[in-house]
This record gives sequence, structure tokens and C-alpha cells, in this order.
Amino acid sequence: MAKNVQISENLFLTMVSYVIDHQDPQDERYKYIHTEVVIKIHALASRQMYTQYKTALTEEDRLQALDRYLKHSGRRGFQESGGKA
Repeated sequence: MAKNVQISENLFLTMVSYVIDHQDPQDERYKYIHTEVVIKIHALASRQMYTQYKTALTEEDRLQALDRYLKHSGRRGFQESGGKA
């Protein structure tokens, strides 16, 4: 298993911008980087939505944030079934 390396958000976003600007769908490195970046962006968005859910000040805001998080993560049926998958 490969080791993870932590980088700053600014560096990450700069790298994402570079990859987007220098697309070469035939390049295997580009394909790998693109796939991994999409996965990472999805994970970052999920974490942000979960944090919004956990830190919401009102019950209404909490439920709205939970709904966004569940829709994003594909777990919509989890909430509708009362927490049973």
C-alpha cells in the first residue's frame, strides 16, 4: 500500500488547476492523476458537508445539511428507512 502525504489545500488546488489546464486523455499519467483528483475532491466535499451537518446551529439547518450529505454520498435511502440500510 502506498503512503499518503499531506499537502496544503493551496498546493492541492494549484495542482488540480494545472491538471485541468494540461489535459492529455491519451497520457496514462493524466488518466491516473485525473481519477485520483476526482476521488479526492469528492472526499473533501463529503467531509465539508458532514462537518456542516455536525456543526449546524438549528435543527432545520442540521436536517438540511444531513440531506445534502446523504444525497452527495449516495446514502439517501439510509435516512428514509430510519437509519436502516
